[in-house]
Amino acid sequence: MKDHQLSGSVLLLIMLSMLISGCLPRNSPDVGTSWTLDTLTVDGASIDILTSHPITLEIRENNGVGGSAGCNSYGGEVVFRAGGNLETRNLFQTEMWCEVGMDVEAAFLSALNSVTHYEWDENTLTLSNSDLQTLLIFQVSE
Repeated sequence: MKDHQLSGSVLLLIMLSMLISGCLPRNSPDVGTSWTLDTLTVDGASIDILTSHPITLEIRENNGVGGSAGCNSYGGEVVFRAGGNLETRNLFQTEMWCEVGMDVEAAFLSALNSVTHYEWDENTLTLSNSDLQTLLIFQVSE
């Protein structure tokens, strides 16, 4: 009986050590990670991403996200859940006008509001809708 209790204690210590050292798998991209949009898909067709500024996504504390939508800044919440599920909340944007890319910006923000699933690795973040159609593919910013 004592050997069994000792084994459980050792296992718990190993798991805590792995958690502290960051060896356990993470459910979502790290806070502080910045991503740049690489691919925008609307109704199954890839859209040319021509805007005044690169479209970005920055992961912030407390489920916060924000960045450039191409012309305007945007923000809100994105909750990354285990199993690849994702929920967007309270998305907002500034309302400036730019000569280039307003249609792309509108398509990006619409797609971001439609995402419900994600996949990611160290370099790529892919966001998909409820039909698992890929809408947005980001690459980690250098």
